[in-house]
Amino acid sequence: MIRHQEPPSGAAPRLGTLIAVIAVFALLGTPLVYVAWESINQLLSGNLAGARLGRGTLATGGLAVLLLVMARVLRRIAPDW
Repeated sequence: MIRHQEPPSGAAPRLGTLIAVIAVFALLGTPLVYVAWESINQLLSGNLAGARLGRGTLATGGLAVLLLVMARVLRRIAPDW
């Protein structure tokens, strides 16, 4: 079994690692934000389409899960920040 080795408690996280992790999550989250935003926009303008509402609901849920995962990963990488 491969275990993730934690850095020593006094070691600062690498800035490059933090930037790379945030960039990956930004790339994954951008389409989700677009779909959720567009669905909310169409809903507020009065266009009620079932497929659009379904996609918007799934995108919003996926975005929430993605943000929770990102928070856990960043907390593991940089617990003191």
